[in-house]
Amino acid sequence: MKKNIFFLIFFLFSIVSFSAHLIEDVKINGNTITYSAKKKGLFICLYDKDGKKIVSCLSQAENNSMELLKTEDIKGKRLIAIDVNDQIDKKKIGGHGVDQGRFNYPSGIFVDYFSRLFVVDSMNDRIQVFTGNDLFSFEFGGFGWSTSLNDLKGRFNRPSDIVVGRFVYVVDTENHRVAKFDIDGNFISAFGGNGSKDGEFYLPKGICMDLSGDIYIADTENDRIQKFDGNGNHILTLGSFGRGIKQFNKPKYTAVDNDYDLYVTDYRNNRVHLYDRFGSFKKFLKFGKSFVKRPLGISVYNNIIAVVTSDSKLIISSKDESYVKEIKLDFKPEDVQLTAGSVFISCPSENCVYRIDLERAEYVF
Repeated sequence: MKKNIFFLIFFLFSIVSFSAHLIEDVKINGNTITYSAKKKGLFICLYDKDGKKIVSCLSQAENNSMELLKTEDIKGKRLIAIDVNDQIDKKKIGGHGVDQGRFNYPSGIFVDYFSRLFVVDSMNDRIQVFTGNDLFSFEFGGFGWSTSLNDLKGRFNRPSDIVVGRFVYVVDTENHRVAKFDIDGNFISAFGGNGSKDGEFYLPKGICMDLSGDIYIADTENDRIQKFDGNGNHILTLGSFGRGIKQFNKPKYTAVDNDYDLYVTDYRNNRVHLYDRFGSFKKFLKFGKSFVKRPLGISVYNNIIAVVTSDSKLIISSKDESYVKEIKLDFKPEDVQLTAGSVFISCPSENCVYRIDLERAEYVF
């Protein structure tokens, strides 16, 4: 793009303001919220306390307002915004190697509640964990291969993705299983196994977790998605090979939002699917394009979507696709994590994770 595009998601959690110069004079008048925006094109979105969108709009240079659909109690509501400059300023974490803090083909990434960054160091067959200041904290894993799920314990063969909640779940791709750990990296159990029956995998790839603790796995080479509870009990299988609705061609990564809706990047079909928690198809997300070229990692934060593609694009979009920003990257991405203050993107070709910090502000109604 020839000129910078700014994308703002403005969070109102407390009376702390990190970027008060971006938006000021927030007032409530009946069922209308007014504010003064310093930039045109800021994406403003109002959420309830559970992260569900109420209304959204783009800011103008002056005369900004947001009208609610009905008069509501505004207390506890969150007005949201993120500022991503087209000319991104990124910080590099890692580099090639086997030492602590170095990677050999980093793939899946996850940022937990405590702002710790978990990196799947795939070809080093381990997980590395970093503090919120990007400092190495600890690692777990090591190479292991077996046809028995639990004989391997906490060892991996080319792991690919990770999700963290009360427990840690790692997709152990070439062992065709998902391994479960406690938050300190101690092995608990595993489920899966090589095959195509319900509960089995063939080279699985991506994983995500909803607010209830259920997990969704992209069973990539079986061209389907499988849903399990936190103990590895199979709940449902979604999809088959093809180009139609509920069909995939090498699904890569998954994400789930605060509405329990599931997102799947359908790599070779060049599209992103959206389903409800029961597996019912809702729509294809195209982000204003005829197709999404080779989508890879996907992340959802407060129902704002971030997707990276194989042609080095970062797409940030509202759930209804009313507002879409596309940023050209100068590196080849794999996975993405969107947080309140940053975007993290793994880059296997450069054996690192890039962190892009976002300008933001906070305020409480």
